[in-house]
Amino acid sequence: MIFYSSEEADFLINYYADKVVGKILESSTQTQVTSLAKEPIDKNKYRVFGIGTMVQGVFTPTKSISAIAKDLNLLAPEEVLKNRN
Repeated sequence: MIFYSSEEADFLINYYADKVVGKILESSTQTQVTSLAKEPIDKNKYRVFGIGTMVQGVFTPTKSISAIAKDLNLLAPEEVLKNRN
């Protein structure tokens, strides 16, 4: 799993939001990405993930931003961060 600084996580959320919200998160359930979020893992380490629509009122799926980017043929987060300046 890849972790980011708070600043990097915020940048990735802003970069990907309009590219992934409303797109399919899980093809098996046709769950769509409703939002992106960051979660603190450790001091100065965050994971960035997409949140899907609730499935059958039971659970809300999530998926890492790198997996979403790969599924949608978008630039990988590492490339986005490398090219941000």
